[in-house]
Amino acid sequence: MAARKPAQKAAPGKTPAKAEAVKAAPVKAAKKAAADVADAMSVEASALQRNVRNVAEKGIEQGRAAFDRADAAAREATEAFEKTIVLTSRGATGLMNKALDNARLNASAAFDHFKKLVGADDMPTMVSLHADFLRKQAEVALDQAKEFAELARKAATDSTAPLKAQIEKQMPKE
Repeated sequence: MAARKPAQKAAPGKTPAKAEAVKAAPVKAAKKAAADVADAMSVEASALQRNVRNVAEKGIEQGRAAFDRADAAAREATEAFEKTIVLTSRGATGLMNKALDNARLNASAAFDHFKKLVGADDMPTMVSLHADFLRKQAEVALDQAKEFAELARKAATDSTAPLKAQIEKQMPKE
């Protein structure tokens, strides 16, 4: 026959079911505490994930905004350089055209002078014609130099205006 186990004695005033309940209470409390911690951790983990996502999204937005500002500044600088190149080309073309016009006028005046010299009857007339020609040409050369200098100044001012505006735009205001 199998040996019988002696029945466990219940604590005084407690029945065996109550004793089991008393023994199970700390286990139940530990399980509940573990479940509460797990719930709190999952809430904290999801909040942490949300915070990390929010920080990452904000970083991406700020990076994108910084890139857009840098891109816009680069585009504006490129446009300013392009305008400067176009205006410099126009200014150089204007100067070249003015120089060619002056050369044509001076060549035409020289040929007209030679015709007059060839038609002169005597040496005193030739000297007088030549003196008049030199005086007029000196005045013309002075006027042409003034016009050319003004045209060059205007070309330089106009061609640098886009760059100057871009630099002033980028400089911090005090």
